[in-house]
Amino acid sequence: MRSPFVQFLIGLSVYTAILVLITIVIFLLLPAGSASRAIPFQFVLFYAVTITVHYLLLRASEKGAGSFVTRFLLVSFLKLLLYIIVLVAYLYLNKSDAMRFAIPYLALYILYSLFEIYSITRYSKTNQSTQKKTEDDLHHEKGTF
Repeated sequence: MRSPFVQFLIGLSVYTAILVLITIVIFLLLPAGSASRAIPFQFVLFYAVTITVHYLLLRASEKGAGSFVTRFLLVSFLKLLLYIIVLVAYLYLNKSDAMRFAIPYLALYILYSLFEIYSITRYSKTNQSTQKKTEDDLHHEKGTF
């Protein structure tokens, strides 16, 4: 059985590949020059940040629920701050490309956030059922059910 991080990495890679293909099709249908040249870098940014955040959250979940909640809030805040800084900096430096950059950027933010929420929820449900089975096995061995 694969580790939760490897499962996430595979899922995120497939998800990203699908998003890239959809993006290519959309931009082939649009008039020339209506897409920002920075869009491939957006995919790299969101992919790398999502992997990093998920790894940090998996590590935090090993330390207990209290640690997880604290780190989840901190990591989510820092991630949002990073995304805002990148967006504002790009828009400031490339005013002519603002809308062509911002719309896909915000769409990718939403899509990657949805994937991350789905993955965390799925992991927590799986982790809870595994912990429940382990606790039930311990109670069964002790005869204290």
